[in-house]
Amino acid sequence: MPWQHYLRLRELLPAVEPLDVTAEYGKLRVVKSEEEIERLRGAAGLTDLAILALQREARPGLSELELAAIAEDAYRRRGGAVRITFLRSMPMAAPSGCLPSQNPSTRRLERGDVIITELSASLEGYSGQIHRPVFVGAEPTGEWLRMFDAAREAYDRIAAGLRPGSTEGDAIRNAAVLGERGYAIYDDLVHGYGTDIHPPLIDRSCVEYWRNGVTPPPGRTIERNTAIVIQPNPITPDQRMGLQLGALTVVRGDGAECLHRVPFEPLLA
Repeated sequence: MPWQHYLRLRELLPAVEPLDVTAEYGKLRVVKSEEEIERLRGAAGLTDLAILALQREARPGLSELELAAIAEDAYRRRGGAVRITFLRSMPMAAPSGCLPSQNPSTRRLERGDVIITELSASLEGYSGQIHRPVFVGAEPTGEWLRMFDAAREAYDRIAAGLRPGSTEGDAIRNAAVLGERGYAIYDDLVHGYGTDIHPPLIDRSCVEYWRNGVTPPPGRTIERNTAIVIQPNPITPDQRMGLQLGALTVVRGDGAECLHRVPFEPLLA
């Protein structure tokens, strides 16, 4: 509640004692009802349209600004609202960044580029989130395929282990393949999602457990029907190369259910 509203209510209703329920309200939002999950599934479908539009339309000569417009137009015309359109393009042979940019540039695509992405479309307040690399006019090189394969293995292991009663520590251990293959991460490994970012949240500090071979503490316990974005983000030690591979999921009894339908594979434009 905005502070001005709070003051006005105290002025109008001096006998009413307001209670701070921020923590309780936040906890309520973490676990989703089946109705909310269906709304999230719809938002994930809109988000899929964005990444598929990039795969279909990306070609040499288009600018990053035009790519952002293409992605957003794919779902806005169907009633979706813009939440996140982060992307970065660069030559596969000369990478220059490990994360999608929050501010697309005027750089124009060239054959042999890779586009790394983080896209979210919203449906009546609920958002999907997808991360896929798009390769422009050329198959991914061996270096990019190795990075993609590490991200895919980490995603699969995390998703299989996200069950009611599992912990943040379990997710960190299940993603250790990234450290084993010589990668770090820069962005969050997982975070709660749906209407906003919330717990469980594992940030890049988890890299230290892989480097030092230390067992991570349990951390928070994961509950059934929690909506979680799994987004392994392997990067090279010099932070010049990286990709994200991820999706919005829901914790079920046998692991995390992916709400997106785009295959977990490199997308070739």
